[in-house]
Amino acid sequence: MENLLIANKINKYILEKKSYENRNIFKKIKLYFKKNYIKKYILKNCTLQLNKGESIAILGRNGAGKSTLIKILTGITIPSSGDLIVCQSKPHLRESHFLKNIGVVFGHKNSLVWDLPLIDSLILHKIIYNIDEAQYYKKLNYLLDILNLSECMESKVKFMSLGQRVKSNILMNLLHSPALVFLDEPTIGVDIESKNQIREFINYEKQHNKTSFIMTSHDSTDIENCSDYIHVLSNGEIAFSEKTFETKNTYKNKTQIIVKKLNINKEIFNPILKNNDIIFKETINSYKLTIPKENERETLNFLLANNIVSFEIKAMTFEDIIADMFNIAANFNNEEEFEYE
Repeated sequence: MENLLIANKINKYILEKKSYENRNIFKKIKLYFKKNYIKKYILKNCTLQLNKGESIAILGRNGAGKSTLIKILTGITIPSSGDLIVCQSKPHLRESHFLKNIGVVFGHKNSLVWDLPLIDSLILHKIIYNIDEAQYYKKLNYLLDILNLSECMESKVKFMSLGQRVKSNILMNLLHSPALVFLDEPTIGVDIESKNQIREFINYEKQHNKTSFIMTSHDSTDIENCSDYIHVLSNGEIAFSEKTFETKNTYKNKTQIIVKKLNINKEIFNPILKNNDIIFKETINSYKLTIPKENERETLNFLLANNIVSFEIKAMTFEDIIADMFNIAANFNNEEEFEYE
C-alpha cells in the first residue's frame, strides 16, 4: 500500500521563562540576565502512519494536543523535532505538490466567501488550483449530486444553513481531487440528516476514489462509522492506537454497571478494584464500573452483599467505549514533562 503520511516521533514545545517566585532579590537579578527557560511539550513522540484509501481518527480531551497535531500535519505549524512526510513532501515547506494533494475542512470555520453565492467561491477555487475545465465540471456535478447541494449553487453563503455550509466546504476542498483530506469536527452543530450524508460521503470517497481522511471529532458515531484506526492523545502523547474494529471487539465482552452515589463512599469498591480488568470512574451522580462479562455475577454479588441495590447494568455503546479509552489515556505514564535549557 502507498504511504500518504509517515510521522516519526514528532515533538512540539514552547519555551517558557522559569519562575522567579520564592527567590531573594540577588538571585532574581542574576536570573534576569541569564538564559533560563524550560521546554513545555505540547506534543511528544507522536508516531503515525496512513495508507492510501484509509482513514484515522485523532481523539482526546480538550487540550490534549489534537489541533496542534493537525496544524503540524497540514504545514501550518513547524514541529520542534521529528520526521514528517505527507504526500511525499515536508508540510511546512508548503510546496505546490503538497498543497494540491491535501484538502482541509474545519467544521467551526468557513472557507467560503460569505457575501457571494456558493458558485463564485467554487469558481475562485478552480482558478487558484488551476483545475481543468472538463475535470472541474465532472467533479462538481459528482459532488453536488452525492452531497445534495445542487439547489444551493446560487444561494449566498450567509443565507445557507450550517449543514449546507459544512457540506459546501467539504465539496470545495475536494474539487481539486486531493489524495488526503483533513476534517476537524466536520459534523459539529450539523443536523442528523446532514451528518449521515457527510458520513456516507466519506465512506464512498474512501471506497471508490481511494481518498484518505484524517479526522477529529467529539461525535462517537463519526468515529465508529468513518475511521479505520483510532489514536487517542493524552497530554500531547499518543496513549492509545488501535484499529476501530479491534477496539469494538475488545469491548463487546464487557459490561458497564452504573451505581448511583446516594450515600455510598467510593472506598467500598476497593476490594473488587484489585482486579486489573475492572475500570472504575467517578462522576457527579454515580460510579461507573466497566467489567468483563465473566465477572458480572461476582460483581453483582459484591454489590448486593454491601447493600448496594440502586444500580443499572447496560451494554457498552461506542460512546461509552471512547469515554473509557479517555479514562485509560488519562492515566498514561508520560515521561518528564519539563526540560531545562
